[in-house]
Amino acid sequence: GWTYGETANKPAAEAKFGKVTFIMDEAVDAGTYTVKAVVEATANYTGLEAEVEYTIAKADNEVTLNVSNWTYGETAQMPTATSKAGTVTIVITDAAGKEVTEVTEAGTYTVKATASETTNYTSASAEKTFTVAQATNEWTTELNIEGWTYGETANKPAAEAKFGKVTFIMDEAVDAGTYT
Repeated sequence: GWTYGETANKPAAEAKFGKVTFIMDEAVDAGTYTVKAVVEATANYTGLEAEVEYTIAKADNEVTLNVSNWTYGETAQMPTATSKAGTVTIVITDAAGKEVTEVTEAGTYTVKATASETTNYTSASAEKTFTVAQATNEWTTELNIEGWTYGETANKPAAEAKFGKVTFIMDEAVDAGTYT
């Protein structure tokens, strides 16, 4: 036999008398087939027949897995995978081993890409890790507050961050003065 995708082996047999003719199944895919060797009888010698099985083995599949690191807030660089044959399934798990369908948080992730077995190729898989780095936050609107006169309604502080909700913690202003 041989492996799918390789050059097919030719049958071989020799008879003491006569010419050997080979009758083979048309082997196009991996699998088990038969070949028959026949020598026709003549007035001078008897005929011969022999049959043997041969196997075309499945070729090894190969998965190419592409992953990239990125920083939170950037466009996600989701993993991609290809294989010689079969359907490729990609599974992403977080650091705790939980499967995720979308990568929405900073952290380290593991990707496993698996190509299914086909008629002519074995199954195969590849595994890699990638990291979504924590973003450096920044103020998009600096912290500010307008002063006011004692007895008036207090002004509210204002600030905006690129990521996250801003929480304000203020001294309790009960008398005229400067506070933080």
